[in-house]
This record gives sequence, C-alpha cells and structure tokens, in this order.
Amino acid sequence: MTDPTRRPGKTAAEKIGAFVASVRPETLAAEVVRLGAHSFVDTFGVSIGAAREPGGAIAMDYATEGRCGGPATIWPTGRHAQPEDAALANGVLAHLLDYDHITANAGRGHPAVVLWPALVALGETIGATGRQLSAGFAVGYELFMMPGIGKILDHYARGHHVTSTYGLIAATAAAANLIGLDAGKATMAIGMAASHAAGLQANFGTMTKSLHAGIAASAAVRCVRLAARGFTASADALEGRQGFGGAYTFPDLSVDMDALGKGPLALGASSLSVKKFPCCLSVHIAVQTVLDMLAESAIPAADVASIRVAVEPRGLTALIHHRPVSGLQGKFSMEYCVAAALIDGALGLESFTDEAVQRPEAQALLRKVEAMTDGGDQRPLRAAVDIVLNVGTRLRKQRDRLPGSPQQPLSEAEMHRKFRDCVAYSGLDVDTDGFLAKMADWGDRPISSILGTISPAPAR
Repeated sequence: MTDPTRRPGKTAAEKIGAFVASVRPETLAAEVVRLGAHSFVDTFGVSIGAAREPGGAIAMDYATEGRCGGPATIWPTGRHAQPEDAALANGVLAHLLDYDHITANAGRGHPAVVLWPALVALGETIGATGRQLSAGFAVGYELFMMPGIGKILDHYARGHHVTSTYGLIAATAAAANLIGLDAGKATMAIGMAASHAAGLQANFGTMTKSLHAGIAASAAVRCVRLAARGFTASADALEGRQGFGGAYTFPDLSVDMDALGKGPLALGASSLSVKKFPCCLSVHIAVQTVLDMLAESAIPAADVASIRVAVEPRGLTALIHHRPVSGLQGKFSMEYCVAAALIDGALGLESFTDEAVQRPEAQALLRKVEAMTDGGDQRPLRAAVDIVLNVGTRLRKQRDRLPGSPQQPLSEAEMHRKFRDCVAYSGLDVDTDGFLAKMADWGDRPISSILGTISPAPAR
C-alpha cells in the first residue's frame, strides 16, 4: 500500500546515497583531513582509557572469545577480531568513559563513537589511509550537522539516544563511502540501518549507554557489507509514518538533505567540541563555573551550607542520577559532579571510580546541591552557580561558554595531555609518542601502521 505521506522525487535515503557516492578522498581539503586526525586522536585516547573499566574488559573479551580472529584490531589490546566484533568492542570503549568529543554544535550527539569504530574496522580490511578514513568521517559528520538535527527535542524527550538512533544512519553513510558503494547500494544500506536503530536513555549511567554506540557501529558494518553483496531494503525507510521518522518522532530532514553535497563540508567549516571532563556534557559548564570560583577563592567543602545550579531548559534531561553510588552513575549526576569539583578542585578520570563517588564527603556534599532549570531560552547553553556558606556568605557566578567548544577550544597541548592521561589511566603499553607522531601526517598512512603502536595485552 502506498504511504500517503511519501513525497514525489528522491527519498531521504536516496539523497544520502547520492551524497555518499559524491564525496571522494582525493578532493578533500587539508583541513578536513586534519580535523579527521584530530577527532581520531581524541576517540582512540578515550578508548584506551576505557580498557581499565569493567565494561571495557567485558566488551573486549566478548569480541574475541571463541572466535578465530580477523583483520580488525581491538584498539587497546592489539588483538584481532572480525570487523563487526571489533566495531562493537571499540564503540563500547570509545563511549564508556563519556569523554569522547561531540559535534561543534553541542546537543547533536556523539559522532566519533559510532563513526570511527565502523570506519577503522572496515578500513583495516581494505588498507585504507587516513585520507580515506577522513572522507568517510566527513560524510557521517555532515549528517550529524544538518540544521534539522537541532530540532530533535521531541525525539530526545521520548527517551531515545540520538547517538545510536540517528547516529547509526550517519555511521552507515560513512562506512558506505569508505568501501566505495555506489548511490544505489548506499541507499539500501541506509534502509537496513533504519531497522537497526535503537538506544534508550533509561540506560544512561550504566555500561549499556556505551553499548548503544557499539551496536550502532557494528550494525553499520553489517549493513554496508550486506548492501555490497546485493541485499535490499526500502528506499523510503527514513520517512513516512511507518519509517524511521514516524516511528521515532524524528524531525523531517528532507529539505536539509536536498542541500547535501552542494556546499563545503561541515567538518572543514567548523571545529569540534572536545570534552574537558569525562562525564555527561550537561554538567560541563556548571563544573567549569565551580572551578572558576575556586580559582578566585578557597571554598572548603565543610563550610558549604547549600549549592544551587540553574541551567537552560532541558539541560537536566540526561542527568538522571541524583544519589549516585557508582562511577558510571556519577557521570550523569549534576549533584555529584559539582560536589566532586568543589572537593577536589578538578574533575578527572579518577573522579569517577566507584570508590570516589562513594566517598563520605562527596555523598554528604552532593546532598546539599540543588539543580534546576532557569526558565529562559534553550540557547545558549549556560549555568549559574550559587553557593551559600555556613556563615551566611553567598558566592555567585555564571557562565555561558562550553569549555572545549569552538568558542573556547582545547589547545593542542591540552589535547595531547588528555590523550596521555587516558593512556596512563589504562595502564597499557602504548607508544604514545609514536602514535601522535604518525597521526600528525596520517593522510597517506594506512591505518594498520598507526594501530601498530599498540603492544598486545596479555591474554585474560
């Protein structure tokens, strides 16, 4: 039966398919290749750091247990697996610390954790270079950056995790570009991806939030490999009441998709928002505000009577853990993140161990933190922090710039420090200097030569 909501002309999947086939690595601007490397360094580093986490160990074991190896690398260990399994494990690892970068426009999801695990797993099978991988990444990133993605509030409010729902569509487009699918086969891959999309916010603060990214990356690999062999799907699986848009309350992106490929790539026109803290983005401005206050004067935790944090509407949606007892829950708790920043004068990887969250002083202080929305406009992202001391003194500061965003970017030295901190946290044997040196000119290097800087970890 014909869907009455179907528009004449090309479908959304067909428009994406045509765009996929139009982007060629040999025509990429140097800035796109540079930002591709910039993104991969960040993603690879946080993945290495996650190897220390129980969820990371489980994912790596699952990807290799009882299997015969394969052409794709499990990043932290150097062990090999089949591409779908490697993409699953590396997607989990990339997102487990919640330290991975987001789009230049905050609030559109975590592109790198679904794009790079799929791209690299496939890239190793075809000997892809950094330039080829950057082209695929730019294709996927373009879909994340379409203006309509800024209208996903209903989709998000219904509990969907856009990184793994729409992110799977973007990852499939990226992977299709990398392996050279024509427009028709890329369209079929996108149609298949629409039937794989899933991810619920109820699992935020658990290992399964990162599994969303792993499943999306793995499914993208599956979809393009099936499409390459002639497997078919509906060309209108993205629109209509029976398609992705209707089923997932996702905004109509048809007009945006008409513009795909008709202007400069978004990756070359903007930078990335690189996370300064290893936790949900929604706490970052508030945490930085607390650290700014500490830079001005000492605020002993024992002297604090109350803390109020006010943020933009919907700024608390993802922060579902108000009395966290684990490190993963702490990443999605405004109360804990503000308390830990004030107690420690910093917020780093060691702030999110179970032991750190369960500290009596942290548990006592987080109970004095009240988080609320300010009733203003959704933009800009912002936070106002009011601290009242036991003696009655009131301290107040507000901020509307996100640390690590294009408006306040991390320096190259800060980026490298973040990478080294992640490696140190993991305890693994990684040639950090060698990796960073190769990434400085990765355009013509096969990805396998870059991943060779990892020393395989002992078998479990």
